[in-house]
Amino acid sequence: MKNLLYPLVAILLSFPSYSSAQIIKEQHPTSTVQLSGLSDQQKLKELVSIHKGTYQMRVSNEDYAPVLNLALFETILNSRQQATNISIEIDEFTRVFIPSATAIESKTFVALKTIVYLSGPTNAEMND
Repeated sequence: MKNLLYPLVAILLSFPSYSSAQIIKEQHPTSTVQLSGLSDQQKLKELVSIHKGTYQMRVSNEDYAPVLNLALFETILNSRQQATNISIEIDEFTRVFIPSATAIESKTFVALKTIVYLSGPTNAEMND
């Protein structure tokens, strides 16, 4: 029994732990992960978890609740640029601010709130 236990422990220890993987993901919020085999809901949950703080939905109507779905999240990730911050209009009340990969990787980057309700300017006036 002892002879079987040591190889099993060695095999288990050779796999990275979830906490190690989580630390790596947090250090590189613009990285991609393997999502094949997951449902759309699981993909969205994983992407939101990994990329939390790296985008911001700016809403100009306090009575409006924007919806973050997988298609929108993929648009956010695919639109991110290396050195330029951008803003994408989603609908008449919402724009998504997407900081550049360089900004996110900076030591001075501060995670963004996911949703911010703005008072005053309309989407046409919100420029970054």
